Amino acid sequence: MRKFGLFFSALLAIAALGAIIFFGRQHQADQLAAQRASHSALVAKQQPATKTTTSTSSSNTTKKATKVNKKIGNNQPLKYVALGDSLAAGDYTSKENMAYEYVLTRYLKDTLGFKATLDGYWQAGATITSIAQPNYDNVVNMAPNLITIELGTNEQDQTNANYADAATFKTNLTNLVSGLKSDLPKAKIILLTTWKAETSASYDAAIKAVGTQYSVPVVDISSVYAKAGNIAQSGASSWTGSGDGYHPNDSGNQAIADLLAKQVDKFYVK
Repeated sequence: MRKFGLFFSALLAIAALGAIIFFGRQHQADQLAAQRASHSALVAKQQPATKTTTSTSSSNTTKKATKVNKKIGNNQPLKYVALGDSLAAGDYTSKENMAYEYVLTRYLKDTLGFKATLDGYWQAGATITSIAQPNYDNVVNMAPNLITIELGTNEQDQTNANYADAATFKTNLTNLVSGLKSDLPKAKIILLTTWKAETSASYDAAIKAVGTQYSVPVVDISSVYAKAGNIAQSGASSWTGSGDGYHPNDSGNQAIADLLAKQVDKFYVK
């Protein structure tokens, strides 16, 4: 009888323990289900807010970038001097102020926020010896912050009174750049390669060598004249007469200015 009582007590204990485990697991499951439901509701509620926040953040970033760009120049004066030939003169563009140096000046003003002014010397047929050397002192006296030099195309023309072979051109460019670096140590200088001539390669090599020697950046514009849409079509209307199928048109000058702007950004956009 005592054995039966002990057996019955053990059986009741096991049953009680099973009930505790069962109800415990059920309670745990109920809690988990409640938590999942609560989490789903919370996610559903938060999703629109997350999208709005992302959109607002992107908008603010864009606005911030715009403000930063305008603050780069902070309306500080920047004197830009351009030395060049018929490209700088804007020959065969729709208007003179579509020449690349005018376009770049507008970029300095409107995008970077400088109080930029443009000056310089440019003329069809110009070379280093015909335009840069005679006006050298004037350029120095202008005390420019930025100088672009686009010369070397007409030196290749043997019918030009100032023709110079590649070696002579390199010497002339070396003297010009070394002088400017010495007399205007704070000025930013950019060299441009020549425009679409049969002997451009040797002259462009000279320009790049001088740039390397004096740590002056060189903007290669060969990609501009390689695109037909950048050339003034023969017979097309322009402010200097009918297009000649050789000089850059408005698009070509814009493309040159864009390449220059990328280099200018390296100078001023930190």
